Amino acid sequence: MRKLMLTVAACGMLFATSCKQDKAAPVEEGTEMMEEAKAELTQLASDAEVKYHDAKKKLDEAIASGDENARNAAQKAADEAKTAWETARTNAQNAGAELKDSYEDVKAEASRKAEELKSEADSKLEDVKSDVKEAGKEVKEAAKGAAKDAKEGINETLEKAKLK
Repeated sequence: MRKLMLTVAACGMLFATSCKQDKAAPVEEGTEMMEEAKAELTQLASDAEVKYHDAKKKLDEAIASGDENARNAAQKAADEAKTAWETARTNAQNAGAELKDSYEDVKAEASRKAEELKSEADSKLEDVKSDVKEAGKEVKEAAKGAAKDAKEGINETLEKAKLK
């Protein structure tokens, strides 16, 4: 009887401890990283746009002053700033698309892992159920045996009492 109860307790502990793993953490970390990367790329594109508009203002000032050397230098700076802005904007858009694809991949992987874990948990649950059924049968048989032994003990005691 003691072994049976220990077996049932061990199965219960196995079942209880097998379900305590936190599998959502990697997905949350991946989502955070993607959001941070997206914010950084957007900020870089925004900074490049501000620099372009500043260079454009300086170009307008150089044109208004009539200084040819200043105008050429300002035009060159404006062209470089515009190229940098367009590059940053394109990179941000491309990275955004890549991040979205990566996010979808991570999401699909997390879903697949969740299904695996669910299947594994269901399997363990079925194992525990069968162990509990088996333990129940053993307890029932042990109880029948104990009842039979008790009945025989009572009958023997009654027989001895009758003989006296």
